Amino acid sequence: MQKVDASRSLLLERMPPVLNIQLARYVFDMATFSKKKLATKVKLPRTLDVPLKPPQDDNDTTSTAKYTLCAVQNHIGTSAHGGHYIADVLDWTTGVWYEFNDEEVSVLEEGPESSFESNSNTKGTGKKVSGSANPYNLFYVEQGYLSQQSNIELRRSLQRIKKNTSHGIGNGSDDVLSSTDIQRVERYRCEKE
Repeated sequence: MQKVDASRSLLLERMPPVLNIQLARYVFDMATFSKKKLATKVKLPRTLDVPLKPPQDDNDTTSTAKYTLCAVQNHIGTSAHGGHYIADVLDWTTGVWYEFNDEEVSVLEEGPESSFESNSNTKGTGKKVSGSANPYNLFYVEQGYLSQQSNIELRRSLQRIKKNTSHGIGNGSDDVLSSTDIQRVERYRCEKE
């Protein structure tokens, strides 16, 4: 018996509303007989078109499910036995990305990977390689489901604004939720125009 290269594949007939992709970042190293973290950089596509089933004949077309990247879990460090974990999360009602690093929360202007030293010169070519060796868990949400949930949240925001306005809250007060709701609704209105 000998070790050979292999590949795995999976054919799905239906897709879930939330697709969790776990990257195999930790492997068993036969040379050291221990687990190690892979340092291979990966790019994080913002959208995925996932084929659902292959055509049965020439007249069939492959249908796809369209997904949007909404969250990334990252492992910072080179060891499989320790490190630091942070999360990049998309506020899907505004399109703004945030990095959650313990008690620190910051805006990621360019989205995931923007918080890492993700560009490095490749030897001899002068070209830049983008990507990160830190992501290990990706969360994609089906675009139709995401749109439906965004509309529900925006309707809730409008209801809270109306309720707070009728109760005298949110008009110049420091009510954080009202302020956030108003900003979200205004941003949504601007983007629709």
